[in-house]
Amino acid sequence: MNTPSEEPTRNAQATGEAGLNQANGRLQEELMKGHAQLPKASEEEMPAGSQIPTHLRGSSRRKMLAKGVGMAAVSVGAGALLQLGGGTAQAADIPKKGIFTSSKAGTPAASATGTNGADGVDATSDSGTGVSATSSSGTALVAITSTGLAGHFAGGSVNMDKDLTVGGALSTSTLSSGAGVLASSVSGTPAVKATGTNGADGVDGRSDSGVGVYGDSNNIGVQGQSTNVGVEGDGGKFGVLGNTTTGIGVYGFSGNIAVQGISGNGIGIFGESDGSSGTGVYGASNSGTGVHGFTQSGLAGLFDGNVQVNGNFSATGTKNFVQAHPTDPTKEIVYVALEGGEAGTYVRGSSQLVNGKAVIALPEHFRLVTESSGLTVQLTSRGAWLQLYVVELDTTQLVVREAQGKSGAFDYLIHGVRRGYEQYEVIRTKRQA
Repeated sequence: MNTPSEEPTRNAQATGEAGLNQANGRLQEELMKGHAQLPKASEEEMPAGSQIPTHLRGSSRRKMLAKGVGMAAVSVGAGALLQLGGGTAQAADIPKKGIFTSSKAGTPAASATGTNGADGVDATSDSGTGVSATSSSGTALVAITSTGLAGHFAGGSVNMDKDLTVGGALSTSTLSSGAGVLASSVSGTPAVKATGTNGADGVDGRSDSGVGVYGDSNNIGVQGQSTNVGVEGDGGKFGVLGNTTTGIGVYGFSGNIAVQGISGNGIGIFGESDGSSGTGVYGASNSGTGVHGFTQSGLAGLFDGNVQVNGNFSATGTKNFVQAHPTDPTKEIVYVALEGGEAGTYVRGSSQLVNGKAVIALPEHFRLVTESSGLTVQLTSRGAWLQLYVVELDTTQLVVREAQGKSGAFDYLIHGVRRGYEQYEVIRTKRQA
């Protein structure tokens, strides 16, 4: 039994079917009339070079079907009903969109399959939305292909209100112009978030001549965080290049390696600062190592310019200074620093005894850095034997006398300890690497 809501639809369908039957009858009559008007002469009886009139050719019967009669069609339940009236097709006003429903799990409401290169679904809108897919709990839109493109969007933007999950690779290489742009206006929600599992990379950026991964921000351009490697750069010239005017070029935070750069013959990590107070590469650690350089046979670190250490400087080898050989360019002169168990200071020089006495004023810099206690001095006479002894010694002056009141020349060497490092610990607990 029909429900009241179904009755108008069935009446409209019956009316449409009746109209089509009437239109079919009229079309048959027109067909018979057209057939009766055909000339008896065959094409072979036509004079040479004559053209068969268009309305008499084999396809003229089909064309005559539309003469004076409009085409009739009906779309039941999914569009406008076309009715034939007065020889012209007219559309009945039934504004109803095509609706397909399914209440069985695993059975789609609509399924479109294209073979031999045909598209499954081709949806176009002049100003609206070509395809709108909505689901309360399942998947709104599913597209599957074996070899081609599961989905192709051309001529406009694609908007997603929530997350985009990609099982394979996400590529913008097919774009004719512009870059693939993903945006977010919510603080704490990244515009792009890539997660790789089972050894897969989170982000793999490549470019033939441009920049593989480019970060630009008023705060941090690129930040890498990982329990293993935060950011790793591998390049023929620059593994990782960070450039900034006031902020941080490259910043890495990690439980193991914050930033790692690997290069074949170029530079693993390159940092550059144009400002006089800027820093090209900055390494910081609360308790570990800020910057660590390692090499098997080359140089772990190379500095072309001055080096400043705000703290202690330690070396398991020697502390050298190197100077070019003045006559042999294939050689160099290497001096090693004098070492001892204290943070020593010294001042040395030559002086002259006058009537058996010499008063020597020591330089101000020696007084400023040297502890006043614990000074020692060595005296050496020149040219003749002298009985020299020290009358007074502090960080400001040295007073020397000769036992017999003789005059003469002598040299002196005074040693002291750097102020603030008097209790320097020579043997200490080994630090952990």
